[in-house]
Amino acid sequence: LAFESRGIGVEINGLLVQIEDAQSRVEAFGGIFEVPLKKERLEEVQLELQNPDIWSTPEKAQQLGKERVQLEAVVKGSEALKKRLEDAKELLHW
Repeated sequence: LAFESRGIGVEINGLLVQIEDAQSRVEAFGGIFEVPLKKERLEEVQLELQNPDIWSTPEKAQQLGKERVQLEAVVKGSEALKKRLEDAKELLHW
């Protein structure tokens, strides 16, 4: 890194290690919170909600709508966190 002679490179390397550690933890938490399964289920729920027949049973449609909101929160939250960490890592490589 260009600023290594002033100690900044050491700090940046430390930050990169922390980001990579955070990325590993996010991946691990994804398994704990079953993010891949929730993402798969979200796709299924979205398909069910696209079926016009679902609206003939409002209770089922409402239940699926609530489930979709909960699943989106987990899936999108996980994806946003991964993106932020990757963005931070890229900035430090700049």
